[in-house]
Amino acid sequence: MLDRTPSSVTYKMYNLAFFDPAVKKDGKKTFDHHSKIDEAVWNKYCSRPHELAPDCEKIIDKYCSERTDCKPLFSDYVLGGEIYIGTKARMNQNIFRRRVLTEYNETCCVTGIHSSEFLIASHIKPWKDSSDVEKIDHRNGLCLNPLHDKAFDKGLMTIDPKYHTVIYVDDIEEMMPRQIYNDYFGRYENKTISEPEHDCPNRDYIEFHNKHVFTGRV
Repeated sequence: MLDRTPSSVTYKMYNLAFFDPAVKKDGKKTFDHHSKIDEAVWNKYCSRPHELAPDCEKIIDKYCSERTDCKPLFSDYVLGGEIYIGTKARMNQNIFRRRVLTEYNETCCVTGIHSSEFLIASHIKPWKDSSDVEKIDHRNGLCLNPLHDKAFDKGLMTIDPKYHTVIYVDDIEEMMPRQIYNDYFGRYENKTISEPEHDCPNRDYIEFHNKHVFTGRV
């Protein structure tokens, strides 16, 4: 579309990178052949990145309207907004959440986080696999923070059915930098979760998660 070679486009990106403080801090290579317009473009969009995609779309549309050999790259691009979409909702999910959080004294059973804004009532046996009764059974719930809830939901973490200790898949360390693993996962491995006020998680639910959701070995 630009009648430029890939190399010339690469050089232009290097020119723009000259103004990026993160690039300079890392000591990465840039070029000194930048122009005033390069600086103006960088200054405009580094402070207003949300305007970049719409402006690109307008430029591409204008450019292509003057040519017969190309078409817009983002022909389906639309600005953000809201529309009404009919969807299913989980009945009595709010009751399940209240019961689970109450059982765990509004505290994450793994990390000890006790701010309700950061707590999720996680189904042990997934909602889609549970009967109507199991869906709202508080013994089918764990009080978790969003990070461990996601790991539990994706089968990267589970709970030992006998000792209620935290178990991760073997390769979870390879999914993130070492420090992130140590701070947010490693320190809780093999740790016993905090027990609920009255009813412990139903062992049948945990065994279902071990067998059908967890992607490692128990």
